[in-house]
Amino acid sequence: MKILIAAAEAVPFVKVGGMGDVVGSLPKALHALGVSVRVIMPGYGFIDKKAFDLKVAFTFDYRYRGETVQVVIYRTQRAGAEFFFVEAKPWFGEQSTVYSPDSEWDVPRFTLFSRLVLETMSRMAQTDDWTPDVLQVNDWHMGLLPLLLKVEHQADRWTKTASLLTIHNSAYQGENAGNYIEDLVPKRNHPDLLDLELEDNFLAIGVAYADKVNTVSQGFADEIKATTKPKPLEVLLQRRGDDFVGILNGLDYDQWDPQRDKHIHRDFHASQLETQRLLNKRFLQSSSGLPLDDEALLIGMVTRLVPQKGVDLALDALERLSQDRPWQLVVLGTGFDALEKRLLDIEENRQPDVRAMLRFDEKVARDIYAGCDLFLMPSRFEPCGMGQMMAMRYGALPLVHRTGGLADTVTAPTEDPDQATGFVFDKPEAEALKESLETALKIYNEARDTWRRMQRTAMARDFSWSASARSYLDLYRMTARIREGAHS
Repeated sequence: MKILIAAAEAVPFVKVGGMGDVVGSLPKALHALGVSVRVIMPGYGFIDKKAFDLKVAFTFDYRYRGETVQVVIYRTQRAGAEFFFVEAKPWFGEQSTVYSPDSEWDVPRFTLFSRLVLETMSRMAQTDDWTPDVLQVNDWHMGLLPLLLKVEHQADRWTKTASLLTIHNSAYQGENAGNYIEDLVPKRNHPDLLDLELEDNFLAIGVAYADKVNTVSQGFADEIKATTKPKPLEVLLQRRGDDFVGILNGLDYDQWDPQRDKHIHRDFHASQLETQRLLNKRFLQSSSGLPLDDEALLIGMVTRLVPQKGVDLALDALERLSQDRPWQLVVLGTGFDALEKRLLDIEENRQPDVRAMLRFDEKVARDIYAGCDLFLMPSRFEPCGMGQMMAMRYGALPLVHRTGGLADTVTAPTEDPDQATGFVFDKPEAEALKESLETALKIYNEARDTWRRMQRTAMARDFSWSASARSYLDLYRMTARIREGAHS
């Protein structure tokens, strides 16, 4: 089976959020199942062509908005999959950032990218005799591709290529795009789009025209299907019925392995929680400027500082949390100015036990996973979440809000004491979060054996791609049969 994955991010080339982890690691797991996988993504200007051994695959000119764009398609191989990069200056190839806050730039930019994906597919077919059975598109940036594939290219070689839309984060939809794309794409006449007034919403266009749609956990899919006060996009997803499913993301266990991770202070396994892993805790305390204290509960956060991630709830709860039992906090991330300022204020008021690092640093993130005792992830909603899986893999117990993929992956002591892997609070409220923090502090201080057992249980959970990749393969086959049936 042949699968082409179109996305704005993929590790190790580009990462802004969890989508980058997924698109970078899923192809490897699919290749192990015998799937021929290709990934196509923008050729951002900061990607090091030499370091990643990018070679020119195709060059061509393309007319866009009345101008001729010179297009260069690069390719490289990684872990059994081929990755293609679209360079089309000035749209792709010069920027030092992935996304822009300016819709006037990003909307036409990703519209062009969608068209160039199809142009590249034509050249893959002509040069490599390679045509995908399924085109998997990711998030709003690729939302036009199912429309273009169905409406504009029915007579082309890939007439039997089916489309699958994968939603990693429905909060970002590419809304109000009509002013920027009216002369660039076909009319969006799908009755559901017109009924819900979503014809200018990139993500909704993808939902309406894709042959199948999935999100990145069963829990999040179930929440959307069950909500009694759905927003327009949720109504559209509900109308897709059985064509909308959830598949839990996985981790690349070769890249996330505490026993072989050269990026952390000390590698370790589950029998070394009080030796090697304790050294990681001390290293994190020292490197972040916290006092060395083995008995303090070290809380870690690696997050975007935005309301969706529940950062305001966390700050409210932590401001109220007593220090009768010692605790420390280290936060890594950037985001809203107001939340950054609040975090800095708490750092100032709770010196020397709070450290705010307003940046993103992959090395420091791994140090937090490998060194903190408790990993705080209180998202208001979370389609899947990768941080809680990474934390458990590295022996940090997650504390999460019961939503989406967080609910699917973390088991609280109140649910199953023998299989507990973390802590879960039900209502997205600061008081509920504070109570959960107090429970964690109590167990850490008064039942350390229980805490260690929970750590070992968390580290033993299997969040590798093996099961999820098989689920994707089944979904690809079902998706492909839709187009095959349409042309039989």
